[in-house]
Amino acid sequence: MRLPFFLLLPFVFFGCQNDQEINETITSTIQWTHLDNDYEASETEAYFTLVNGETDSLQQEWEIHFSAFMGAVTDITDGYEILHLEGEYYALRPTSDFTGLPPGEQVRIDYRSGGTTIKETMAPKGFFLIRNGKLTELKWSQTPMNATATFGGAANDKLVKYRDPDFLYENYPEDLGASELKVIPTPNVIEFTADKGIGLAKYQSGGSANSNSSTAATTTIMGDRRLHVWSSGVWWHAPTKVLKQWLAQFYDVELVIHQEDKPNFPHLELIYERTIAPEAYEIFNMSTEMTVVSASDPAGMLYGLATVLQSLHEESDGLYLPLAKVQDAPRFPYRGQHLDVSRNFQSKASVLRLLDLMALFKLNKFHFHLSDDEGWRLEIPDLPELTTVGATRGYTPDESDRIKPAYGSGGSGRDTSGTGFYSRADFIEILQYAELRQIEVIPEIDLPGHARAAIKALEAYARRTGDKSYAISHPDDKSQYRSIQSYPDNVIDVCSESTYKFLDKVVTEIALMYEEAESELLTLHTGGDEVPYGVWTGNPACLDLKKGFGVDTEKAEEVKNLFSAYFLGRFKEILDEKGLRTAGWEEIGMEREAIAENDYRWKVNPDFADQNMLAYVWNSLGGNLDLGYRMANAGYDVVLANVQNFYFDLAYNPDPAEGGLYWGGFVDTYRPWAFAPYDVAKTVPKPWYAAGDGPTEAELRTDMVTLKPEARDKIVGIQGQLWSETVRGDSLQEHYLWPKMLGLAERAWSAPAAWEEIDDPESRKAVMKSDWAYFANRVGYHALPLLDSYGIRYRLSPPGAMVVDGQIKVRTAFPGTRVYATSGEEWSAPTVGEEGELLIEPGHELPDTKEPIYLRSGTGDRRSLAVELRR
Repeated sequence: MRLPFFLLLPFVFFGCQNDQEINETITSTIQWTHLDNDYEASETEAYFTLVNGETDSLQQEWEIHFSAFMGAVTDITDGYEILHLEGEYYALRPTSDFTGLPPGEQVRIDYRSGGTTIKETMAPKGFFLIRNGKLTELKWSQTPMNATATFGGAANDKLVKYRDPDFLYENYPEDLGASELKVIPTPNVIEFTADKGIGLAKYQSGGSANSNSSTAATTTIMGDRRLHVWSSGVWWHAPTKVLKQWLAQFYDVELVIHQEDKPNFPHLELIYERTIAPEAYEIFNMSTEMTVVSASDPAGMLYGLATVLQSLHEESDGLYLPLAKVQDAPRFPYRGQHLDVSRNFQSKASVLRLLDLMALFKLNKFHFHLSDDEGWRLEIPDLPELTTVGATRGYTPDESDRIKPAYGSGGSGRDTSGTGFYSRADFIEILQYAELRQIEVIPEIDLPGHARAAIKALEAYARRTGDKSYAISHPDDKSQYRSIQSYPDNVIDVCSESTYKFLDKVVTEIALMYEEAESELLTLHTGGDEVPYGVWTGNPACLDLKKGFGVDTEKAEEVKNLFSAYFLGRFKEILDEKGLRTAGWEEIGMEREAIAENDYRWKVNPDFADQNMLAYVWNSLGGNLDLGYRMANAGYDVVLANVQNFYFDLAYNPDPAEGGLYWGGFVDTYRPWAFAPYDVAKTVPKPWYAAGDGPTEAELRTDMVTLKPEARDKIVGIQGQLWSETVRGDSLQEHYLWPKMLGLAERAWSAPAAWEEIDDPESRKAVMKSDWAYFANRVGYHALPLLDSYGIRYRLSPPGAMVVDGQIKVRTAFPGTRVYATSGEEWSAPTVGEEGELLIEPGHELPDTKEPIYLRSGTGDRRSLAVELRR
């Protein structure tokens, strides 16, 4: 992941052994409170409130461990110290000045730490106490962050707009009402019938379900909530199986498939048409009783059926299809979504739900990030420690049985998203589920950096078995380095043969899982990102290898470049032998070139440009906005994964209560939608922290390389990323992904937007505003109800509101979403939903109350963050 940490401070563990006793009775508590951000010093002021719930005093030998996104502590209350262990793992402990904390007493511990904190997400969490050989999980909480303290200073005034209902009202799209076009992504060509369309599933009952008579068609075949499909051949089997599940999920309607005689009542016909391009489809209403869906492959047929499913409208007597004509094909062959399951494990059920919705919105590549510093998540036969150790987090002095806590996983390693893995059976099931939905699963084993979990796991394997033939770390490596996440030991030994035996073993086992799933492994993502400088400079095997190469450099940059390329070449040989394509983050095709002291730039490495490698370009920050174009111009196939548009773990906005990170800015649904793949300068957002307007488009272009016309085909697609540092659980995964993924789907599939070709910024802005309003209305009126019926807990945006002539006028980010009001006193009008909650209709009279009125967007039992109505 791409989040910088700070310098590591020395620390000495004392207390528990591996078989530590865990105290199941939780009595002590700790609460974190944010006080202020010092923007000049770039520091956070905060304090802990520790309550001793033990039966005796806390004296000298205790430690409280926790996870936090924070820098080095520069000041703290006398008697205490906070030590940075590594990564975002910290410890609070007493110093010699500590005088004890009696039972039942509490103490406030103030501190200042490096870096400002604007998100409650960044608050410390996962606290546990180590004392007298016992590990006790602590009850922990945090107080809500104050916006004034969070964004102090005139330069940051604009950032508090997220809770200004007037500002939101002015910036939200106008409510255009439900449209004929419901489908996302937008089809290339679509026409509608003049009436409500063909009635494909009637809701009355009676008669024989198997009858093929015209009489039965009126009373039965169209009754009992059934939709009928006819096709010959077996190629349609997978798409109709998925449609059957979708109809049951979204409409409680059964799919009936006819393979011989055509029904003489309303139905769909699925036709093979070889002249249609791969993944493309066509839909035509041939009569009042027949709609034809044509395609040349199962993927195209599935996407045609997805369009049918999204286009259905439900009335009291059944389902109707209003489509008259659709001709559709994807813009890009690669339309991807990445999911990190390493930082925090994501359940198999959540992965299957994601795959299902990816297919519905015509995304076809699932980038499965299975390993990283904080977790190895896939069972590999014969190497059980990869999961018993590498997939388990908790307190440990030596990591012989688990790896250290991270991202709030706590000390026990139980019942948290820090621990978990996919068995072979789980992974095979995921592959089969994806295969049915025409989704290619691209596994990522992140190497040579980001490998700490695997390193510690294989060290444990070697200790247990005495077998060092799979070792990926060198016992005598004296290299000094610190990764960007502040690990000193997360890069593998690329110079010993045992490493390549391990890689061959892993790739072989993964390929066998694909074979058993009857799916094809085509590409393996090798990671390759964020390898720190200093690696391999003290590795004896690398020193010997360097001599064999006739290279005598000791410069860290040159050593890193040399052995990164060597490793990639060796790994690629393994993949080539198995007929697999090599993929990786952009670093696999880049080298860092020093241009001055403490200054460098990225340059394209031409050595791999013609070797069929696939580069995923994430770094679009600073002077790297054109990085994808530079690689495409040099001959690399490129997937654009730009931070500012496609990092879905970045928060929707600056609201402290809104989850997510912010190191690369903020990403909402608009950001992936507003992406011009062939001219990114047109839609790059300004830095979130900029006091002014940020760089102009002309300024961005000053030193920017443009994409050559002949290199356009090298941009093979775009991809959303969900890194999981703050994604603890399935509902949070859904909150981060949806509705952002709808913007991704629109830009990945649909034909180029008209505004992409407009050079004048002001003219382009006007067209984008109109187009966005149309898209946002489709999201609110059509896509979000589909997600509701699927049970997806997507993010709800707070409403905008104004009081005009005694009436409340409201807007939502996605029109069609309801708005509810609450107040400090009971409403006189009838309430809806929670007790004391009022549904606000358009032009609602201002309630007669002097109490504050709070407004929230809502659906079902869920509500957005609140805004206070201004009067």
